[in-house]
Order: sequence, then structure tokens, then C-alpha cells
Amino acid sequence: MHKFPIQIRFNDVDMLGHVNNVIYGHYFDLARHDFMMKTLGGVIDLRHSRRILIMVHTEYDFVRPSFLTDLLYVETALHRIGKKSVHFTQQIVDNKGIIRVKSLSVMSTYDKETGSSFEITPEWEQMLRKTC
Repeated sequence: MHKFPIQIRFNDVDMLGHVNNVIYGHYFDLARHDFMMKTLGGVIDLRHSRRILIMVHTEYDFVRPSFLTDLLYVETALHRIGKKSVHFTQQIVDNKGIIRVKSLSVMSTYDKETGSSFEITPEWEQMLRKTC
């Protein structure tokens, strides 16, 4: 399980004092990016690589509200590695372990030259499986 700390910014909070629901997607993205850089960072460089992973599906369950003074973390784990996709489970928890938001997401392989997906390479799969 990969754990990533989140800094809540003042502009993340709505008029009720809650972290706005849209912002949680940003938090999950930050943590997923950190996770991917730590697992595939030597293989995928989004600026220069022809073959990358792109987000194709996300879903969220909002369990409890978060506030500006909360200490939050995103926990990221691989749920499944498919032939052309990587499935994640993530959750935002506070410093006491209370779940605030849950997420499931899927990233697909994408070849920038052909505009289509491709099968995950054995090298990628091996590096990803080390985290499972």
C-alpha cells in the first residue's frame, strides 16, 4: 500500500467549510502519479515516452466530509493488472485512519503514435507486480 500525504489548500474548501468533492479527484491523481513514478518512473516518461498509461475510468464514494484542518493521506493499491489496463483502489483517510473517500480507477495503455492501446509489456507487469 502506497501512502501519500495531502496538503489541503484554502481554495480546496467550499462555503460550508468542506473540501469540495471535485478536489478529491486531484488528490487521487497526485497520489496515483507518485505511485506510478515510484513503480514505473524509469520506464514511462510522460513527456518523452511513446507508450504511456492514460485514465479511462474513475468512480468515487464520498463517505465523510473533510475540513481545512484535517490531516489527510491517500492510500493507493493495485487492484488488478489486465492485458491492457491497470486497476487501482484508493482511499483518502485522516491521521486516525477514518475513511473520507473511496475510489476505483482504471488506466489503459496508450500509444501516442498509433492512438490505440497495446498489451502491457512484461517489463511493466513485473515492475507493477512488485507493488501488489
